[in-house]
Amino acid sequence: MPNPSIERMPNRQCRSVTAHVKVSEVVPVFAQVLLDAAERPDLFIWNGAIQERALRAWLLAHDLPLPDDLVLWLAATGGGDLFECETILGPYGSVRLGDDLAGANEFMRDRGLPPELVAFHRGACVSAVNRASGEYVTLVQPDWSLLARFTSLESWYRGTLRCEYAGRYGLSGPAG
Repeated sequence: MPNPSIERMPNRQCRSVTAHVKVSEVVPVFAQVLLDAAERPDLFIWNGAIQERALRAWLLAHDLPLPDDLVLWLAATGGGDLFECETILGPYGSVRLGDDLAGANEFMRDRGLPPELVAFHRGACVSAVNRASGEYVTLVQPDWSLLARFTSLESWYRGTLRCEYAGRYGLSGPAG
């Protein structure tokens, strides 16, 4: 059930956000994922856009600080599923499936996720943001060992999901 404290933008639940977000407005924040979603919309199932101001208030209320580039991506998409088996956690994510940002973080904390990390992605690995540094990290469960570090959402996407799936799904441009 969607969180009533966040307003959804009307009629925005769609597979591709590129009709609503111009790549030129977000370059280089998360441009590559939008280009990939435009090329293969069947691989990107978004939860639906969220008003940015309401999203920021919700994140603050739930003590889930995120860098601006990730906040903008969540505002544009609401999170969702990518490449069939990867999930970007969002406030409107399915509680039943564990795709909601607050619930998934609580669940992972109960299993040892360090408190300085805020998880935003789960799939082949778990990806999180370091609260203090704003750095993006990928981790392996169950011991939360570090796989890689990234300085931005764009570099995280290119170095993880795009690197893994671009060739498999025929996305144009370099894989990573």
